[in-house]
Amino acid sequence: ELENTAFRLLYPRQFSVASSLYSGDIDEIKSIVRVLSSRIEHLLRSDSVFNQSDVTVSSRVKEPYSLWKKLLRYRKDMADAKNNYGRLVDGERQKPATLSLKWVPDAIAFRVVLRALRLSPLEDDDSLRTREKMLCYYALQLISNVWPAS
Repeated sequence: ELENTAFRLLYPRQFSVASSLYSGDIDEIKSIVRVLSSRIEHLLRSDSVFNQSDVTVSSRVKEPYSLWKKLLRYRKDMADAKNNYGRLVDGERQKPATLSLKWVPDAIAFRVVLRALRLSPLEDDDSLRTREKMLCYYALQLISNVWPAS
């Protein structure tokens, strides 16, 4: 919060550019992300495999300061792309690079925390942790089936 406020006050132009990459109201994007979080949680809770586990889904939208810092890391790639503007690569003329959320794959993130319940008092910790890992991969597959990576 403090970093974002300082960024907005000290670097208003950069703050404006970083904020504009969300192409709209950041609060609207955050509310969409909250809806998606609840849908992911519902998807997992409605699957019978997760009856014996505790499921929590959280989410976040990268704030403008963090987004700008990440974009600065990719600045060299963007500069190289601009230097190639107009050149022929594989028979196609290159277009200039523009700032985009595509440069920051984690601009929006979801975290799924699964905690398996012991199936019996005799179940040891190693078995429980192994089941939790398998549940994580299963959850990833369920979510990927509904929302494939682009």
